Amino acid sequence: MLLQRNALFIALLFATTCFAQEEAKLNHGYVTVGLGYGITSFKGDLGVAQEQPSFNNFRGSFNFSLERRFGKILGVSLFGVFGKMEQSERSIQSNLNFQSKINQFGLNISSHLDMKPGAAFAPYAMVGVSLLSFTTFGDLQDANGKTYYYWQSNGPYQGQIYDLPEFDENGNYLKENETKSTILRRDYEYETEYIKGSGLVFPLTFGLKFKMSEFLQARLYATYNLTLTDEIDNYIANSNNDSYYYAAMSLNYTVGKKYVSPAEQVYEDIDFTSIFKEDVDGDGVLDADDLCSHTPKGVQIDKFGCPLDDDGDGVPNYLDKEANTVSNAVVNRYGVTLTDEDIAKLRMMRDSVFAERVSKFYEAPTPETLGEIDTQVAQKQNQSNLTSAIPKKFHFADFNNDGIIQSSEITNAIDGFFDGEFDVTVSTIMEMIDFFFEQ
Repeated sequence: MLLQRNALFIALLFATTCFAQEEAKLNHGYVTVGLGYGITSFKGDLGVAQEQPSFNNFRGSFNFSLERRFGKILGVSLFGVFGKMEQSERSIQSNLNFQSKINQFGLNISSHLDMKPGAAFAPYAMVGVSLLSFTTFGDLQDANGKTYYYWQSNGPYQGQIYDLPEFDENGNYLKENETKSTILRRDYEYETEYIKGSGLVFPLTFGLKFKMSEFLQARLYATYNLTLTDEIDNYIANSNNDSYYYAAMSLNYTVGKKYVSPAEQVYEDIDFTSIFKEDVDGDGVLDADDLCSHTPKGVQIDKFGCPLDDDGDGVPNYLDKEANTVSNAVVNRYGVTLTDEDIAKLRMMRDSVFAERVSKFYEAPTPETLGEIDTQVAQKQNQSNLTSAIPKKFHFADFNNDGIIQSSEITNAIDGFFDGEFDVTVSTIMEMIDFFFEQ
């Protein structure tokens, strides 16, 4: 029960703060520029009767992108791909080939699955629409301008490329060309223009980001492009449109300064070097070494910057109304020793108040409830002498030196604990929360 209450208390104080801090780490709203290189692989009507390895149709293409993120997940990007696509079909029955110079421009909507902030790798996906323009060429002649003729007859000439035809216009076999013709070799120079065209393309992309630094990342991705044209390869064999794959890698850089939340902007113009030389309370002990950084003016202090407490009762001399308290005596907030009767009354009051406040907090764990408790504590402290002094181990959290631990001071103490300002344990923080309800 104790652990649950304290956990609920801490969660209430810091849920909003932690969420804002997490948001501040994300560089949203800035443009990410990407440049890369990849390979295209055409999938259309050619290649069905392929007798050579499929990787022969891989061709290179450059890419660029401009992306803007909106929130944690969504983004919109403009992109372009510039390069070539190619396919050849080599068999006894069919000998076709093409190479297209392509320019693709489009718009993608991206989904970034950055599950863990600060993780080195993160997947993402994109879907979009683009316009593809292409100019398609064929390799129909060798370097000397001689046209390729693919011979199909059985025998030693089958499958060879010659500079003279095997049949005449009427389909008659030209026997004399067996001795007249010369074997040719393809030069893979696509000199003959087939067609110019364009069409819509719907790209679907899956990729992986590798975060190299805060602003620089590498992306490895694959895109399937479904087109609304069947003319890229200059060959129509069925009703299916052409498509192609694009696998690429890019380097992406986020342009613009780091995102700074409104809370962080407060500290942008602060000279932290000078802060370490400051002495806010003017007691002669620098803040970096001062264990009691809000000592009132003129109060005598020890070497740690804390007010002197000669009798060691936990109440500093300047507030102590009983200068020579007996060691280990229980005192009130003014350093006056409490009698056994006073202590018994105080314990009864604490038990009653503690149960009432905890019950109220469980019913409505809100900042308003904590504010009501703060008010009750202040009223009690002002109206009764039966109020014990703050234990010495909690003095670090009494920022305004009023002898009361308030909910806002617990918030500041926990902040300081996580920032390394206070050398205390989690157990001390938990005990301090208990003391808050008991005051």
